Amino acid sequence: MDTAVPPTPENLQSLIHTTLRHWHKPDAWLDQQWQQFLLIKQRASGLPADGRSHIRHQPIRQTILELLNELYQQDPLSADVLRRRFIKKQTLNKVALALEKDRFDINRIQNKAFAQLADIIAAQEAALRTDSLQKLEQHLPPPSYSQLFGLQQIQSHLLERLIQPTPPWIVTITGIGGIGKTALAHAVTRRALHAAHFEKAAWVRIETFSLSGQMTGDPDQIFNQALSSLIAQLAPELPPLNRQQQEAHLRQLLKTTPCLVVIDNIEREADAAFLFNHLPQWTNPSKFLLTSRAQPTGNFAVWPQSLEELPLVDSIALIRHEAAQSNLKEFVDASEDALLPIYNVSGGNPLALKLIVGLAQVMPLTTVLAELARSRPGPIENLYRHIYWQAWQSLSPPARQLLEAMPLIGDIGARPEQMQAMSELAEDPFWTAVRELVSRSLLEVRGTAWERRYGIHRLTDTFLQTEIIHWPLDITDA
Repeated sequence: MDTAVPPTPENLQSLIHTTLRHWHKPDAWLDQQWQQFLLIKQRASGLPADGRSHIRHQPIRQTILELLNELYQQDPLSADVLRRRFIKKQTLNKVALALEKDRFDINRIQNKAFAQLADIIAAQEAALRTDSLQKLEQHLPPPSYSQLFGLQQIQSHLLERLIQPTPPWIVTITGIGGIGKTALAHAVTRRALHAAHFEKAAWVRIETFSLSGQMTGDPDQIFNQALSSLIAQLAPELPPLNRQQQEAHLRQLLKTTPCLVVIDNIEREADAAFLFNHLPQWTNPSKFLLTSRAQPTGNFAVWPQSLEELPLVDSIALIRHEAAQSNLKEFVDASEDALLPIYNVSGGNPLALKLIVGLAQVMPLTTVLAELARSRPGPIENLYRHIYWQAWQSLSPPARQLLEAMPLIGDIGARPEQMQAMSELAEDPFWTAVRELVSRSLLEVRGTAWERRYGIHRLTDTFLQTEIIHWPLDITDA
């Protein structure tokens, strides 16, 4: 049975029938099939860890007896037939005689009861999974993407390694800035949580402050940042503790409860190595998913997934998608050959592609590409810097004013009223600025249609802090 989706009544009926037939003789294979159900996990959580079959079978029996009582409230005859046939081990003839029915009627009622019981279990399991998923996802940042391109196969590989209850316990996503590491980690984490394998989840974002990836603090301080965030998310009920006590409690929690922990935005190799030295003692059954520009080094039991720039086909698809979002019909209808120069300049980097499409709304594409091609002798960060400077100079004053206020906002983004207060814009210019920044891929739309939140990409944040808010003295050519 696929653990990634709630069980359906159809695939439950056979499992229920077989389980009732083995009611008085527990079967290890059947017990294993039931372990994926939250209905069972809830009842098993208070039992002592024990490998004996009758202990494992106890929450299953308890659950089915409770559900039989619920079925009795709906259909007493169906529940009575199942109790007599399987709990009391009465023969078909004896049940038929006791209930004054013929054998065919009892068979029909029995099959109907299996279907009714399956409906009850499926409905309760689906409700439990929805509630559990909402609680698990409360620590995840809002998605910063509407659609991912070129990552389907990688998502499947990562998901498989995260939900299997065996090594690797640590998985990394590595790649250059803007390549989509955080977006991929978010998408895979949500899918892994849907699989109902993890009981707790946490997302830690390591703060960065420059386009080159330099961070404040040494590796020990970065570790402290991650440790404090994990304690706050996974064990908020704890009183204040010193570092040694925090580590001990977190280790015990992660070693006894299946947790999925994401540590996002590890940039320096020294920080990654420091974390890799500490994380193995926290794994099994818990798993870690890390995003980093630094490749893991040393003898660490890590499964690495490297992200490369998008190939041409996926880059063109992303360009058309962004153009459609911005109502840039010329790009939507353009041939692949016409869009090829964008790919050649960006190298298939997703964020660069989106920003170039945004620039093309206000500047001739030939001008944008010529300037970027002239100014891209160095690493990808140089390309971003030039794209951001071009974008900044082409923004309206209200859009600049709003964008300059965005670094004050946390990872989860801000509501419109908060942004308007921070930017000190009146309502009409505020919403005009929002629409302008969204269309230019400088503002990310998060949340739901009922409660919109807005945020900015980490590299946009870094550009604003290093180039705009703290204007450098050595800028001679913007």
